[in-house]
Amino acid sequence: MIEIFQNEPLNQRNSMKVEAIAKVFIRFDAEEDYRQLINHLNEKSKPWILLGGGNNILFKPFFDGVVLYPRLFGIHRKEVISGTEDLIEVAASEDWDQFVAWSLENGYMGLENLSLIPGTVGAAPVQNIGAYGAEVEQFIEWVEGWNFETEQMQHFSRSECEFAYRDSIFKKKLKNSLLITKVGFRLSRRGELNANYGDVKARLSAIESPGAADLRQVIIDIRQSKLPDPALIPNAGSFFKNPVIPMEAMEALRKIYPEMPVYPVDSERCKLAAGWLIEKAGWKGRSLGKAAVHHQQALVIINQNGASGEEILELAAAIQADILQIFGIRLEMEVNIV
Repeated sequence: MIEIFQNEPLNQRNSMKVEAIAKVFIRFDAEEDYRQLINHLNEKSKPWILLGGGNNILFKPFFDGVVLYPRLFGIHRKEVISGTEDLIEVAASEDWDQFVAWSLENGYMGLENLSLIPGTVGAAPVQNIGAYGAEVEQFIEWVEGWNFETEQMQHFSRSECEFAYRDSIFKKKLKNSLLITKVGFRLSRRGELNANYGDVKARLSAIESPGAADLRQVIIDIRQSKLPDPALIPNAGSFFKNPVIPMEAMEALRKIYPEMPVYPVDSERCKLAAGWLIEKAGWKGRSLGKAAVHHQQALVIINQNGASGEEILELAAAIQADILQIFGIRLEMEVNIV
């Protein structure tokens, strides 16, 4: 079924809770709706975006276009791959963390490191979400979606998704042309816990014979202690990507900042902690108008008093300018701007 709304408020549909209006808002819940959506988009001749959980998006006050809001649900064991591995098919609108919980309840392991990441399953491959030493690309077998340009369903193998750090083919080449409808996950009932990440290793070591459920709880505890709950403090999670730079550039910075945390990527590149850079630049806890950097986590920008999307962008730009001036590093926003 398709429902169409004009001048729809979006302030309750984004985790930043910024005031915004969509010229046209279309909600739909079935595959047979896809072809009808083409007609609606062509009629409006306006730009359009897909909106899932609204957790990694920042709206400006008015979007003179069409917001597509799919409501596609379902989790199914699609195929037995081996004695310990199954292919799980998940519809795009399923809540990501609820799916992680489902996987553990049904005896699978691996996704626990990605616990409590806000958003939907359909958004997970777009961003190639990751945390605490794991990235979703490790578990995705395929992605399926409706291409509005070709008017056909498309199937993407893992390699065809072109996954990179917080990136994919869906975020760039296929942005605003593909509606992800289902994701296939290859999940195992056996494996080693991925528990070598700093705080995670320390906390898990205090538990005798820890399992995947224990690791999930540790991840949840750490995230809740460091990251503000969007339901209580409006935010979009990590606002900036952790920058990846050449080893030579890192060595030069290390001479000035020997305490700077560094995470190797390969023999030529390493990853820096954007939160550390922002805190070192003096932005942690600071505000600019009604927008602010969280006092506990410098990587998070919060809407503390009814800030607009433009005010939040102004703060982000000021941070980027300082990081470039101080460290010579261009911070890239992880949040999608509409």
